[in-house]
Amino acid sequence: MLETPPPAHPLGPQGTGNGPCATVLTVFNHKGGVGKTTATVGLAWKLAQDLEGKKVCVVDLDAQCNATGNLIDPAVEAVSESIFRNTKENVVLDDPLSQFYEKYPRANMAATLAPMLGDEPLRTAFGIQGRGCDAVIPHTYQVCKRREFLPEKYHHYLKDVPEPPANLYLLANHIDFTECEAALPTRQQRRAEDYVNIPGCLAAVFRRLRTPAGEPFDYILCDLSPSASALNQLAIMSSTFFMVPCSPYYYSHMAIKGLAKHLPKWSKNFLSYRQYGGTNDPKPNPDFAISEHLPIFLGHTIQVYTKTSSAGTKGAATPANAHAVWCSAIDQAVADVLLPRLQHIGMAFSKDRYTPPPMIETESNLCRGYFINRQSLGAVACGAHVPSFALTNKCSDLVRGKKSTISGNESTNRSLINQFFNGLRDLLESPASAAEISELLSLQIDRAYLIKHNAPLPTNPADVRRKAKDIRDVMGKGTTGDDPSED
Repeated sequence: MLETPPPAHPLGPQGTGNGPCATVLTVFNHKGGVGKTTATVGLAWKLAQDLEGKKVCVVDLDAQCNATGNLIDPAVEAVSESIFRNTKENVVLDDPLSQFYEKYPRANMAATLAPMLGDEPLRTAFGIQGRGCDAVIPHTYQVCKRREFLPEKYHHYLKDVPEPPANLYLLANHIDFTECEAALPTRQQRRAEDYVNIPGCLAAVFRRLRTPAGEPFDYILCDLSPSASALNQLAIMSSTFFMVPCSPYYYSHMAIKGLAKHLPKWSKNFLSYRQYGGTNDPKPNPDFAISEHLPIFLGHTIQVYTKTSSAGTKGAATPANAHAVWCSAIDQAVADVLLPRLQHIGMAFSKDRYTPPPMIETESNLCRGYFINRQSLGAVACGAHVPSFALTNKCSDLVRGKKSTISGNESTNRSLINQFFNGLRDLLESPASAAEISELLSLQIDRAYLIKHNAPLPTNPADVRRKAKDIRDVMGKGTTGDDPSED
């Protein structure tokens, strides 16, 4: 373990000599329908579009493959319908996802983890010969090339649809990934083959992730399924930061309380995996080593709400009364239940670090942003396969099938959504000061030290630090870090 906390926040899982590591953000809520995929894809597009020279990769960890379909499909369905409207020709265009899987059979999570979690038929299906750690090689796809899945003679139908940024990439998913995900819990048991490397399998994917040209990424954004699965646990605990999108309903309020119970347990389980590699266990592959640090909570967002009909003093992003009630209840649950639990284990900043963007009229001091109900604008964005904020005024022609423009309420909504993602972009660029992050990492190290020595875990951070110091003193090492017996 580290002897002293680093001077600044870690850029993703700790490097192992394979080049720079990215900042890894997981977007997670075990409640479904809260806009996880929309937030993940939109923020990735925004980062790649606005941050010149920064390479961004979306990792689709949901076997539903919604992020994959959104980013791979160049709007083939809309083009097909437009062809019929204009020529009365019933053109059947090949499915872009089928083309993608055939042309790039290794650029998905099922193929990436099949050497460790898949059976022989699955490995054979993806043409994988090897097994084990050395065969885990993630392949990514440059999203701006997606029009290759549409015949060139039809490209002119997309003339008003923005192309994805050149520095946006994807590690796709595949329906067969369900087999890998189902195998994960049993493979983590000590009796399983290669068990010592299983807990770090996603950390290894993040460390090894590169562009097709072999260049490292600056940001990795993970879209997770709506479940408390073993895979999601590993994904969150292998990331640098995590964010929780919510919708303004009772079910998200329940989910916040659920996360307050799950996350502390997951963190303790994850840290306990470091005991692998002890006297009776083989050492893990360096790329698969458990990170020294737990992820840090970046905050929650309220998505898919209806705004009030009258603009407030800070703009038109104010939720309507029915939704405002649940926005307030969710904020309160985060403040009173989730945040204290995370602060105790070094996974959250002090409360004053979680502030809303300036255009939101709300009494909340916690919510990072409100993402409005896009209504018809959302349907246009889904049909064009671009984020709502990236839609051009003429973009709706293709989807709606008539000469139209984005104006009025739609234009206002697009502006508000753009502000929402600008806020998340800035947040991910500068989440906190180096001193604040170092303080959290120091607490995490002390807590991991107590777990390593099977010592009781106090709930008060000051008591954690004091207990860890006492044990180090007894073992003859008075500074933060591990005792010599663990080297």
